[in-house]
Amino acid sequence: MNRTTTGLLRLHEALRTGSCWLARIAGLLLIGVALLTAGGVVLGLMGVEARFSPEIAGYTLAVVSSWAFAHALHERAHVRIEWLLHCTPRLISAWLDSLAALALAITGVVMAGAAAELLLTSYAGQTRANTPLQTPLAAPQALWVFGMIWFSVNAVVQLAVQIAITVNPAVARS
Repeated sequence: MNRTTTGLLRLHEALRTGSCWLARIAGLLLIGVALLTAGGVVLGLMGVEARFSPEIAGYTLAVVSSWAFAHALHERAHVRIEWLLHCTPRLISAWLDSLAALALAITGVVMAGAAAELLLTSYAGQTRANTPLQTPLAAPQALWVFGMIWFSVNAVVQLAVQIAITVNPAVARS
């Protein structure tokens, strides 16, 4: 294995570790928003209106989803057609994996680009949510865009690793 492949595998492992930590943080944020929502329900039962809870929950859902995409990629948790891959020769299966990685990388890069464009538009226009909190939309969008870019980087590196494995199956055993 050459130095480039070794570096690529190290980068892949570092991204995997970072994605795992982001997924853990996302889980803690979900617990926090669940507690916030429960508090809103309790306040509602006491006759106090808590209109902030759905807004914060919506932002949190977008952020934690984008942060968890890369972890799902590393854990191979995205929907796949595993039974088809098991019925094909190893070389064809490797090429199909490469094709799937290419499609996912392209999708991630396009989504990250569109998300970044939306963020820049919101920031330039100082757009605020039409809600009681009037949240500056650039704030939650920045966290969401970070997750989309993180996923894109992970998807592109995953594609490079998959191509390395397809070209040299010994890479998969290292």
